[in-house]
Amino acid sequence: AREGIDLCLRTVIPALLPFFLLSGILVGNLLGTSLPFAPSVGKWLGIPKGAESLLIPGFLGGYPTGAAAVQEAWKTGRIRKRDAERLLCFCNNAGPSFLFGMVAPLFSDPSAGWMLWLIHIAGALTAGMVLREEPDGASLPFSGKEVTVQQAMTNALNVCAKVCGWVILFRIVTGFLKSWFLWLLPNWGQALAVGILELTNGCMMMNQVEPEPLRFLLCGILLSFGGICVHMQTLSCIDGLSSKRYFHGKLLQTVFVVFYSLAYLFRQPLYCLPAVLPFLM
Repeated sequence: AREGIDLCLRTVIPALLPFFLLSGILVGNLLGTSLPFAPSVGKWLGIPKGAESLLIPGFLGGYPTGAAAVQEAWKTGRIRKRDAERLLCFCNNAGPSFLFGMVAPLFSDPSAGWMLWLIHIAGALTAGMVLREEPDGASLPFSGKEVTVQQAMTNALNVCAKVCGWVILFRIVTGFLKSWFLWLLPNWGQALAVGILELTNGCMMMNQVEPEPLRFLLCGILLSFGGICVHMQTLSCIDGLSSKRYFHGKLLQTVFVVFYSLAYLFRQPLYCLPAVLPFLM
């Protein structure tokens, strides 16, 4: 529990609070504004016209900033419920601050972090296009007051508190499993199992997976799936919205990320096959 609190104070809150704050202000002031190239992207993904700005926290804010932004847009009457639930399929992703701060240093190739991020985004966008539906219409007009900095800060602190609660709980669960059960698994199995429970701890254990191609594939899987802790954080941020489409999107994104990762790795088959095939079999 102490480790979980330390992780929240040192990593989670500094990484997420600014993005929660900015996404809250962004939802209150940019939603409905036409952005460059936004109409084309929105058409591919079935985003209501004027709501394309939700992609910014969805791809840059990190888990679960995108989900919180979508829920806030629906709660304030800016988008319809059906559209909000569909946006959850692809608007909640690992952010560049986490990916480049924690995952990229695991690789000797400096381009690996960029490739993981591009594959992660490509998987989310592909899942969004596969699950695309025609939107109910443009984003709804907002009849209330614009979101102030004070309101955005209050919402951001509330979401951070929920996220930290889940992080501490899953740190306890992970510590128990590592002490009693996980030592039975190979190194890559331990890292994958812990990452499925809690993303941050799983990524921290990836340095014990020796073949870098296998490490790349496992990191791609964990980043796209998010982990059960991330899912619980997300569910705490989307009160009133169904999570069914969200889970469909994350599973489909993971499948596409595995495909894209293998395509990237197998450009050097003699180097990658010995490391990756035993895991696939």
